[in-house]
Amino acid sequence: MDALTAFIPLVGVVLVVTVLAVLTGVVSRSSAPALQYWTLHPWRVFWLSYVLIFAGLLLWTVLWPIALTVLLPGVLLLLTSATQGLRVTWMRSRRRAVAILLISFVVLLLPGLTQGRPIALISSPLSILLWMFSAWLAKTVGSQRDADASARKTARPELTTCNACGTKNASHRSVCLMCGVSLSPTELPVVPRREISTGWFKLLFKSFPERCREAMRQSYQKHYDLARSGLAPPTSDPHHAGLFGALGTRYKVRGVLRYTGFPDVVLWPELAPFFLMSQQDAVEALAEYVLWQERPSAARTEWLARKINDALHTNPSSENSPRHLASAAFINQVKWCDLLDPENRTTLSREAEQLSRERD
Repeated sequence: MDALTAFIPLVGVVLVVTVLAVLTGVVSRSSAPALQYWTLHPWRVFWLSYVLIFAGLLLWTVLWPIALTVLLPGVLLLLTSATQGLRVTWMRSRRRAVAILLISFVVLLLPGLTQGRPIALISSPLSILLWMFSAWLAKTVGSQRDADASARKTARPELTTCNACGTKNASHRSVCLMCGVSLSPTELPVVPRREISTGWFKLLFKSFPERCREAMRQSYQKHYDLARSGLAPPTSDPHHAGLFGALGTRYKVRGVLRYTGFPDVVLWPELAPFFLMSQQDAVEALAEYVLWQERPSAARTEWLARKINDALHTNPSSENSPRHLASAAFINQVKWCDLLDPENRTTLSREAEQLSRERD
């Protein structure tokens, strides 16, 4: 009976943690600006939630009904922000996430040991495990909602609308004017899956450049597999979908994308030189491109610049080639414009002026 009495509260705690994790995953996919800010900067909201909690505690002795309306949202915000914070930190830096878990474990354990409470030896690791479980569940729920949204989009394709970026195209076009994706159904190529080590222990102790490159390869493979399994617009090329998903996800995690939705009009042109490379070169070059932006000193800058310039040199601009997207990227002054050689810079500047006149 004593064991059952102790087990019931534990089940209740697990249920509460599960509900909060599901709520975190659902809310993190919202397009509302305030919730987007919380999704990208959960630790800032985490510390701000203490203001509500302290205000509720101060009001408790005076007006406890009002105090509840302040205290409960504060506690809810604190717990969901901690879950989202661990989830985002793990995606950005494994080492930092493990450091946060270890520090939290010590902070929870020390008071119990100093006050002679052996129960702390059980409650502290259990709390950390529940925290890790909630972050994992929130990530799973958020990812599933993304997949469901993509699946719903495939159910309502329009004949003259690009399924990748939504741009309206003339009926005679075979390739989208904005993003370069084919507008006619094509058979998906079978590409051998790259074997990738996903062991968290190995990733944890890799250097930042290797972790960055590996994360981009894994993200590409994930989005490529989603496209092949039908969870992407049926007329989009899986390779293009993989590159787009990998770069867009990385930008969103880093907080580069501060507006709602996927910025198709910006991202597709930025991927133009990578679309023109072979699949293997494109994935490696995109991984190096992201590393070059985040830590230039660790990237193979000369190799990256050569790959981008060679791709643009060897593929003349045409309506049926993704090469024509490069002029839009030049107008947007995306990051790889800094790597262009004089010949490509002159060519793209001329094409950009022509494109601007056509739009006007």
